Amino acid sequence: MNIGLSTANFFPEYNTEDMIDLYGSLGVDSVEIFLNTYSEMEDDFIAMVKEKCDTYGIKVNSVHVMSAMMEPCLFDLLDRRRRDFIKIYKQTLKCVQGLGSQIYTFHGVPKNMAQPSQYDHVAYCYDVLYELAGEAGIHLAQENVAYLASGSTDFIQEMKSRMKQRMVHTFDIKQAVRAGVDPYQYLEVIQDDLVNVHINDHDGNHTCLLPGQGTFDFTRFFSKLKQIDYDGNGILELYRHNFNDEADLVNARLGLLRQMEEHGL
Repeated sequence: MNIGLSTANFFPEYNTEDMIDLYGSLGVDSVEIFLNTYSEMEDDFIAMVKEKCDTYGIKVNSVHVMSAMMEPCLFDLLDRRRRDFIKIYKQTLKCVQGLGSQIYTFHGVPKNMAQPSQYDHVAYCYDVLYELAGEAGIHLAQENVAYLASGSTDFIQEMKSRMKQRMVHTFDIKQAVRAGVDPYQYLEVIQDDLVNVHINDHDGNHTCLLPGQGTFDFTRFFSKLKQIDYDGNGILELYRHNFNDEADLVNARLGLLRQMEEHGL
């Protein structure tokens, strides 16, 4: 298991391509790329970022996009609107392919569009999305987002029971904390459907901190990942106010890697 860094860590201080230069200069070899706007989803931009990654020897573990501007419409009750946004979704899958990744970190459906009376419709929409992702060789990795439907383990279980396709996941520690869900309870629900992990710390007063500045037991966490046979990577994902500079991120990453090595993880 490797630990990479999200380009979103410095949002909105740097553009995406500048983050690749920064991380490359620091020797970071794994990233999650956040595409912040439609122009960053154009073929020329994707090719330029991929070339930079190749130059630095950086592997794109996963790709995130401006989810709030697109993903809710993929579940729209108005079929014409949903179909129009599926065209953008297909372009997103093409971006993930172009960056050499197989994981699309997905926020998904808002709570107000996922009431129990709408579950069959939502499950149908998920099936369409997962089928398209599968055809493209991409894992659509549903993230547990506190303010969206996916923050609830009950919702995830409902979808898994109704869908024909296999739902796979990105798990984010801070999002579980913000949703008031024990991280290990969420992991019990998703088990071997886990393909990506967002790593961060927290304490009684803060839901997102730099690893090592909170109280989260990472040894226990990594042991749990080993227990469920997780074979993916971790991505250090924070907000800009959670750290001082790039040295903080690099040191936190190296500290986690040392901790994993010491415990044979």
